[in-house]
Amino acid sequence: MSPKYFFFFARHIEVSVINDIHRLFFDQVGDRIECEFYQCQEKVDMEVLIKQKIAAGYNHFIACGGDGTFSLLATPLLHSDCRVGIIPLGSANVLAHELDLPLTYPEALQVVLAEENILRIDSFKSTQGVFFTTIDVGLNSIAIKQTSRRLKKLLGVWAYWWQGIKTLFRLHPYQFTLDTGMKSYLVPATNIVVANTGAVLNKKLRMSTKVSIVDGTFSIFILKSKSIWDMLHVLGSRIFHYPANKHVLESLHDLTQVQISCDCVLPVQGDGDIIGNLPISIKIIPQAIQVIVGKKN
Repeated sequence: MSPKYFFFFARHIEVSVINDIHRLFFDQVGDRIECEFYQCQEKVDMEVLIKQKIAAGYNHFIACGGDGTFSLLATPLLHSDCRVGIIPLGSANVLAHELDLPLTYPEALQVVLAEENILRIDSFKSTQGVFFTTIDVGLNSIAIKQTSRRLKKLLGVWAYWWQGIKTLFRLHPYQFTLDTGMKSYLVPATNIVVANTGAVLNKKLRMSTKVSIVDGTFSIFILKSKSIWDMLHVLGSRIFHYPANKHVLESLHDLTQVQISCDCVLPVQGDGDIIGNLPISIKIIPQAIQVIVGKKN
């Protein structure tokens, strides 16, 4: 496959960063490989845009932004022969952590251009769209909804933690209904996480070692914290790798579908962005897309 690159930048990426990546690209490959640099517009039909680029011969699509940017670019490419690369320029960059990719753009660009390994990863398909890392509702989604773009630009991923800490003082259990197709659950919880990736803040801080982005299943984590001490217990269990008390954190593994509803209106986040409100239906799409990763992956 002769590569032809389409670089897709999130709207918030500064022009100086785009120009720097453009310079690095041509320093490494010269003008022997075709490429286009495109910054996302406020109103763009991604389905139409990507079809036009595929028709023009583009076969390598590079997401330059966060997890939401990757989802936006990758959704029209599901089950195609095209390859997707990642240059992590977002706040959390969960997918980059999960795939153990470099977090600085010069090194990430080298991985993209070296193309030493291709990994087919799973995705979620939901009533609100296609997503690749996590979908969750409750404490975390409320914190994300209340986190401003300005704060994310200033603090990066720590903006979510700051907003989450403030939310801790308003812990409130909600009554959720989960239907996996095989069994229904009625659970009081402060947060429900549907996870296709295990990474939280980095690859070492994980929800569980049982979560894999390539196994055709997902996991659900039910957080039942009633106090700040419960939250600290869960956080400590993830950092120091000891089992969390099941009265505080319950998990369901090897799932392929779920429907989630609640007794009140709650926002839902997918890949770090607010995507709507409950209810939501989710199913897994195995081996949905080809991602360029490093040799060690």
